[in-house]
Formats: sequence, C-alpha cells, structure tokens
Amino acid sequence: FGFRTYIEEKFDTKIWQIVSDHPDDEKQGAFLKAQIRLTEEGWEFDGDPKLVDKLLEQANLEHFNGVSSPGGKDSRQGDDALEKLGGKEYAELRTSLGLGQYIAGNCFDVKHSIKANLRLANAPDQEAKMMLKRVCRFVKNHKRLVYKYR
Repeated sequence: FGFRTYIEEKFDTKIWQIVSDHPDDEKQGAFLKAQIRLTEEGWEFDGDPKLVDKLLEQANLEHFNGVSSPGGKDSRQGDDALEKLGGKEYAELRTSLGLGQYIAGNCFDVKHSIKANLRLANAPDQEAKMMLKRVCRFVKNHKRLVYKYR
C-alpha cells in the first residue's frame, strides 16, 4: 500500500506523475509547462522555452537581435514617448505582458522588468511598449534558465 495507491483511492485523478529518487517513481515530469528532473547530481527545474518563442512571435520580435540585460535606462524622450496606446496596440501589449508574467514565474532574471512593465499596463504608453521590447530581446538570447538543486 503506497502513496500512489492512496492518492488514486482518495482523489479522482487523471494522468499524474510522482518524481522522486524511489526506484518505482519517475525521474522526470512536467508541471505547469515546466520540466522537473532528477539527475545523479540533484534536482533540475526548467521552464518551457516554447513560451519564449510564443512571446517573441506575439511581439513581432523574432528577427531582432538579443540584448544582455532585460532592463535599461529610462528611455522617455519627450512627448512622443508619453503617447498612450489605444485599441489593438493596447490589447497586444496586455496579452504579451500576461505571457511575460507567466514566463517570469520560472525565469527570475526577467521578473523585475516584467513587474515594472505591468505597473504601466493600466494605461500603457510608448514607454511600456519599449520596455516590453527590451525584455523580449533579452529572453531571445536567454530562452532557458535551469535551476539546479544539489
């Protein structure tokens, strides 16, 4: 009578995995589009790199060069940068920010930049669009962040 049997009896379960160092359990599994692996060196946690490709596609930045940091200097350059986004641009920015927020849950290197951009999401302007572009260009070069626990 093991843990798996107990869970299956008590709960209505679909496909699920137990990842552990027990000989009967899996050594790799997926949870919320993230990969969890048990190797000889320890545990590894890896977000889904396909989400980054989806973000770049939504933001139309697949063919741009990458950058080395997700944030940058304040780039407000007068009244043009303060122009509010409307209609389609507004909806696209919010959609991309939502996906960016999901990615930031697994990639802590972009978490602060996405959070700063989300503060502007209520009434986004051209600055918010430029900030998102910077984050997208960063994740283009840094699609994977693997956490290793030894």
